[in-house]
Amino acid sequence: MQETIGREADGVTRKQAEAELRERLVRVERKHYCRPRPLTFNQWAETWLEEGKRRRGWKPRTVLAYRNALKHLRVTFGPIRLGSIRRRDISAYREEALGRRLSPATVGLHLTVLHDVFQGALADELVQANPVTGVERPRIPRQRWRILEPHEVPRVSKAFSDERARRVFLTLALTGIRRSELVGNFAGST
Repeated sequence: MQETIGREADGVTRKQAEAELRERLVRVERKHYCRPRPLTFNQWAETWLEEGKRRRGWKPRTVLAYRNALKHLRVTFGPIRLGSIRRRDISAYREEALGRRLSPATVGLHLTVLHDVFQGALADELVQANPVTGVERPRIPRQRWRILEPHEVPRVSKAFSDERARRVFLTLALTGIRRSELVGNFAGST
C-alpha cells in the first residue's frame, strides 16, 4: 500500500518524506498508528464545531462567527477529502474570496477557522500536516483616524437626531475619553 504525504510542488522535500516515513514506522511498531479515515471536510468541520462548543465553551457570538465562516468554507472544500486539501487549494480560496470582495479581515477569519479545523484534524491524526500553515494572510489596511477640529464639533453635534447619542458624542468630544475607556468603564460597572 502506498500513501503520499505531499508533493514536491507543495514544498515537501525528500528529507521530510523520509523523516515522516521513519516516524510512521516507529508508530506502527508501537501500535500507535493507523491509517486515517477518509473524511470529507464537511464531516470533520461539523465534528470540530460541535466538539469545540462542548470542550472549549465558546461564547454564542464565537460559535456564530465560526459557523458563518464554515458556511463559506464548505462551498469550496465541503465534499473534498480532508487529507487531499493542499496549501495551494487554501491559497486559491484566499484569492477567490478576496476577488468576491470579502474584506481582508473576513478572509483572515476564514483562514483562522480553517487553520483551527486542520489543527484539530492533525491532533486526531486525520491529516499529516496543516495545509493552512504558511499561507499568507491578507493584509488588513491600517485605519487612518481623522480627529475633528474644534470648530467641527458643533456642526457634527447638530447632525444627531437622537438626543442621547448627541450627548454621548459631546461627552466624548469634549472630555477626550477614548471609546475603549468608555466601554471599559461601562463593562466594569455591570
